[in-house]
Amino acid sequence: MNLLVFQEDKAYIKQCLENGDVDYIEVASEASETEFFTYLNKHGLLQKLSETYPLRRKKQEVPMWLYVASDISLRFMGCRVFMGIH
Repeated sequence: MNLLVFQEDKAYIKQCLENGDVDYIEVASEASETEFFTYLNKHGLLQKLSETYPLRRKKQEVPMWLYVASDISLRFMGCRVFMGIH
């Protein structure tokens, strides 16, 4: 079983590390991802990418740029396939 927990309580994390209660730890930063997507959006790159995205629908309730951003974000996290597109 894999359990994924995000914790921001630094004192608690330090205590768990000192007690050996943690099997694996990875640093996650939302700030760098936010800055990256801010840059892409500011320069119109998400819109340009969405024009070539291989998912076409007759009715688009969700903007295509959101699919592109989600796909990129999932790839940052190591997911290689999003919505059946390789």
